[in-house]
Amino acid sequence: DNYAKLDAGMSRDAVHAVLGKPDEATGGGIGDLTMTTETWASSKQVISVTFAGDKLALKNIQPKTKAQAN
Repeated sequence: DNYAKLDAGMSRDAVHAVLGKPDEATGGGIGDLTMTTETWASSKQVISVTFAGDKLALKNIQPKTKAQAN
């Protein structure tokens, strides 16, 4: 499972090497602090990863719901 390979502090490039290009990316910043959340969706699950700057800060995996499937 690729999700298990993700560790806090990984670079964005390292995460992309594991998961590929994200389906969606959102974020913003204030001064030098930027936060970006990237999302990957499959038929069964949704993985969300939040970067602080260029480093993985948070990760989350959830089953895909019927509402997300539409």
